[in-house]
Amino acid sequence: MATDHLRSRLFIAPSYAREENRVVFGLAEALVEQLLAEGHVVLLDATNLIADYRAPMENVASRGGVTLLHVLVVADDAEVRARLAARAAGRADGDHSDADLGVYERMRARGFDPPERFVELRNGPDLTAEIERIAASLA
Repeated sequence: MATDHLRSRLFIAPSYAREENRVVFGLAEALVEQLLAEGHVVLLDATNLIADYRAPMENVASRGGVTLLHVLVVADDAEVRARLAARAAGRADGDHSDADLGVYERMRARGFDPPERFVELRNGPDLTAEIERIAASLA
């Protein structure tokens, strides 16, 4: 489940205002909780650089009795900038993200408050191998 996709389904012109974020993440938490209760494995795609932002979903996982694994997706700066430039030129099918160069710069400036346990996934030419590596760590 991707919060950007959820946001695009809920709001015609997303503002990312505090109340809008509360609605998006509240709904995401409820959906994840329901999916976990049904026995599904859940992957949540959301940018949660700050510990306080991750805490509600960590609580959902804890209540569901499941092991939570945070995955930090990283890529070379030049590659990120090239992808964002390509997005600005034309959005790919299924791309629900509003992230642009300005969002990227603000996120970089904010920094990352790492969780106690996380793995790093390097996005790039070996993405399939990276995903397989992380999936194997869950087994």
